[in-house]
Amino acid sequence: MAERRCYYLKRNPPHDGQYSIIPFKTDEVILGRSVEATNLILDRGISRKHALFTRRGDNWIVKNLSLNGVLVNDKPVKTEEEQDLSIGDTIIFGGSSKFTYHFGVKEIMAREGSTSTSQSCSNNKRLKSEDSRSILQTNLSQEHAILEQQLKESDALQLRLEQERNQLRDSLQKQQEQLKDKYQQEKEKLEHQFAAGALAQQVMLKEKESLAQRLKMQVKKLQGRLDEDRKTLEDQLRLEEEQRNHILQEKEKVLHQLEEEKANLERVLEEERHRLQEQLEATEYHKEELRQQLEAKESAILAKEVEKKKAEQEKERLEDELAKERLRLAKELESVKNHYVEKERKNFLLGSMLKEKEESLRTELLSGLQNELQTLEAQNMSLEQELESTAVATKYAREEVVESVSGVLENELQCSICNELLITAITLNCSHTFCRYCIDRWKKNKRECPNCRASITSETRSLVVDNFIEKIVPTLSEEMKKKRADIVAERKAEIEVCSLAQAAAATQRGRRGRRRGARRQNAPNRAGSSWSLGRRLSLQLVRLHQHSTFICIF
Repeated sequence: MAERRCYYLKRNPPHDGQYSIIPFKTDEVILGRSVEATNLILDRGISRKHALFTRRGDNWIVKNLSLNGVLVNDKPVKTEEEQDLSIGDTIIFGGSSKFTYHFGVKEIMAREGSTSTSQSCSNNKRLKSEDSRSILQTNLSQEHAILEQQLKESDALQLRLEQERNQLRDSLQKQQEQLKDKYQQEKEKLEHQFAAGALAQQVMLKEKESLAQRLKMQVKKLQGRLDEDRKTLEDQLRLEEEQRNHILQEKEKVLHQLEEEKANLERVLEEERHRLQEQLEATEYHKEELRQQLEAKESAILAKEVEKKKAEQEKERLEDELAKERLRLAKELESVKNHYVEKERKNFLLGSMLKEKEESLRTELLSGLQNELQTLEAQNMSLEQELESTAVATKYAREEVVESVSGVLENELQCSICNELLITAITLNCSHTFCRYCIDRWKKNKRECPNCRASITSETRSLVVDNFIEKIVPTLSEEMKKKRADIVAERKAEIEVCSLAQAAAATQRGRRGRRRGARRQNAPNRAGSSWSLGRRLSLQLVRLHQHSTFICIF
């Protein structure tokens, strides 16, 4: 008895019955939706040449030829790389689990000698019949929608040809009937003449032979016409087959054009990203200009404050001079009074004149000082008004800067997972940036970028983004500051609780191992109060972690 192995791919349920079994008839099997593939799978998720199966001895190897992906036991196979296969492996074609297959083998027993050859032939026929049946089932169901229109046209053409054939057949039958009638008439005439005489009979026999030859010639002509009609029908069927092949080629061209349009779309998206990057740089430049304008206005305000201080100093100086002048005048008045007392009798008239002069001088000095004070107060009022106007302008400028900065933060520096300002920014290999906390939680489910779905191969801490956000946050509103502080504190607490729970679990595992070792060494005193204390501590940490997780959820 000899054994022969037949390898195959069997589709896992549930499925629609199509492509249920893919047999490996040769040592190289190409799977895809192209006409050049060994086994066809007509689906948009399958490439034209999706995968190549190669036999090397008793082993089979799969090679990924597509960008849509090939997974072996839920592990992706990189493009143009090979993967060894084992019996029972699960193979997934495309990004979804729609086409999931089970790799298997079937052993066929065959007898030696002539009986073995006959049985192998029967087994081969049976396998071929099964393979052909499965292939026919899949191909017929796949090509039904594609060839439906062509079949309608061919059916119409066949109906027209059938009508012409029926017409030819009817005409041939009519001619045969006419020939039969004529032959019968001639036969009756010949029989009548045969009764008249032997010579007439011979003549009739000759005419009968001539008629039979003519009848044969006409039958041959009609047969030739039928052969020509059959050839024309075969030519038309061949033309229809060529048209179907041409339609398949057109379909391939359309798919190629769609791939080119996809590449163009990706290029346009890349240009759009560059344009947005340039807009971000322009906003940075505008922000720098606004900062310079703000600094210029603040310097002008400082200059106005310096001028106000100088005016106040001048006012104080004038008040000091006025006080000194008053003291001097008071001293002079005292001296004049003393002199007047001494010479009152002699200079009575002179005293009255001095009094008048003193009063006039006093009024002049007081009026001059009052005018100077009024001018200083007016200058002070104008300076205060200018300071108020510059303060309002500075306030508006600061509000505009804060609004522009907050707009930039909301549009460009937000995490697309939590829709908040980036906290501990991490840049992936695809140049997209997220929070460390958000991307760590995302990777627990999928190791691919949330934006572009590219596989995550590297992560980089973006210190520039973190420093920029930390410098901009103090300029934001109090509500945004409080919200960001609450989020940071919440995430920090959750990370600490998770680290404490992991440490507690590690210590618990270590203590369990030590306890097993202590039991093996028959040393129960080592697992005493310290072990129970550590276990209580780990249980409390686990409860604390569960409580914090419950709080975070609600």
